[in-house]
Amino acid sequence: MHTHILRHFDEFLRKPFKSLLAKGGSCRKLFHNAVVHRKIRTLYGEILLQSRIVHREEPKKVYRRVMHYYSNLVFRFLRFHQVLIRAKDGQSLLRLEHLKQLSALTREIVTNLTDTNGTNLTYSDMCEPYCEKNSAFYTILNIFETTDSNSSSIEITYPTTEILGRQILVANNLFNITTEGPSNKIVAFNSVVLRYYLTHSTEKPMIAFEDKLVNLHYDSNKYPLLEGQAGSDNLVAKEVRRLGATTAPYLGISLVLLCIFLSLCSLKYRRRDSKPIEACLGALIPVLSGITTIGMVSATGLAFQSIIVSTLFLVLAIGIDDVFVILAAWHRTDKSLDIPERIAYTVKEAGCSMTVTTITNLVSFGNGVLSTTPVLQTFAIYSSVASVVCYIYQLIIFPAIIAITAPREYQIEDEKKSCLPEEFYIVGKMSAVADVIWKKLAVIVGSSWMRILTISILIGYWYLAAFGVYTMETDLSIQKMAYKDARIVKFKDDMDVTLKEMQSVAVLVHNPQDLRDPSTLGRLKNLIYDFETATYSFGESSTICWLQPYLDFLNFYTDSEEEDAVSTHFNFTYKDIPSFLSSQTYFKPMLRINEEKCSANVPECVESFIFTTGFTTVVK
Repeated sequence: MHTHILRHFDEFLRKPFKSLLAKGGSCRKLFHNAVVHRKIRTLYGEILLQSRIVHREEPKKVYRRVMHYYSNLVFRFLRFHQVLIRAKDGQSLLRLEHLKQLSALTREIVTNLTDTNGTNLTYSDMCEPYCEKNSAFYTILNIFETTDSNSSSIEITYPTTEILGRQILVANNLFNITTEGPSNKIVAFNSVVLRYYLTHSTEKPMIAFEDKLVNLHYDSNKYPLLEGQAGSDNLVAKEVRRLGATTAPYLGISLVLLCIFLSLCSLKYRRRDSKPIEACLGALIPVLSGITTIGMVSATGLAFQSIIVSTLFLVLAIGIDDVFVILAAWHRTDKSLDIPERIAYTVKEAGCSMTVTTITNLVSFGNGVLSTTPVLQTFAIYSSVASVVCYIYQLIIFPAIIAITAPREYQIEDEKKSCLPEEFYIVGKMSAVADVIWKKLAVIVGSSWMRILTISILIGYWYLAAFGVYTMETDLSIQKMAYKDARIVKFKDDMDVTLKEMQSVAVLVHNPQDLRDPSTLGRLKNLIYDFETATYSFGESSTICWLQPYLDFLNFYTDSEEEDAVSTHFNFTYKDIPSFLSSQTYFKPMLRINEEKCSANVPECVESFIFTTGFTTVVK
């Protein structure tokens, strides 16, 4: 049993002791101080704690900014995957056969999943410096496997447990816990959450790893007692793209329906004045505009996103409206004029209306270009360009189509040769009925009671609009965008329920100022303490921050230089931060430093850092 434990503890035990020995401390002093400091809360133990920056409903923008900021500190690409594992029967995983399969599954993820696209990389080859993120769970799993759950020789307690003098947070990985006794000994857990960070100079091997991870959990059926689910930003993006791809065919259905509507509306009393073919050709112009827009904007490097599909529907509506405007302007021109003159008057009249509409669309969508939300900015850019392109195409192409087919209006002999009637009497009757309806509607609109009703409706509309804006809630979660039966939706729903026990919140601290000043250091500690004692906070045991381990590191090193009692007074220094991070690589991605400034022992050494702390019952 101890062999299994030490196998996973080797990295975080050996490195710090090796670093201290290099500084001149003796083994006896180190062992003595390890015993003295056994009960210090975060003495190197937190290098095992799981750092979690989870998807929270609010504030998502902060999460994105933090992840983007820190993912670019060392690596160009970073992928974050979450895995949720439960028993298929919904019961506890703390059963021998389930534990064996769970151990085999986690081992396969780390060692056997490879990229076969010519690189043959495993997770272990792409995880630095995050390889130890799940070490605490692996240690606990080995203990559960090799120890009788009813044995009193070693107890795994919740939310933290002590092993070999180290406090380990188990609440980051084990969920739906059942405990007993005053020590909160774990007797059952129904869910396991693991987090895998991938870092590589290219995305291809990480995507390949993700594909195999998904296949292992959903399609392989290699572990029949377990139910595994996986989630990541890329899987969310895939689902959104799939949603866009399945929505795109509806564009063709809309086009067909609009062509039928345009054809019916273009019919006139005299058949030669009707233009159903021209109307259908005009309906194809917005499609051409959409293709041109996608090509032009994509050429600039702005990626096509699924929300752009809605832009295609939008430009289709704008283009159809322009067809109606141009056809109406054409029919109002004097038929005694030559075709070129009629086209000129048509463009003159319709162009004014189309220009005003395009400018208003451009201004409206142009404001969205200034949005700080990337997806809204992309939508605004595509919509703005599509509006302008559609305007140009309709103003040039559709009048040309009318000019080509206009001579048919003057060819009476051809009308007599056609099998279709020269006049559509039903169109004439419908036109007469429409005239009567419009006249009656004009009388109603001009009445005093209609004015009062209109004003009342307008006031009510303003009130409802203001109330709606004031009470509006935003929810851009994947559950609202994807199909309910999608894998990623089920994963998100199950994760939200699971994480209610404990979820981590990431706090990004810029320019922490001079920590050599005891008052500044105290304020920073108070900041962390405020989060640890906030409403719904899980408490200090869930905090993952470099500061306290580093202070313990300094204190430990100071003690190794002394022969007498433990000293609790020491000066904060920046010089040892690089050495600390070399031995405690766990904190490297959470801390941004300037090593030259550290050597000079100045505050500019620490540019920024991130810490996480746990909260409970706040997941939506």
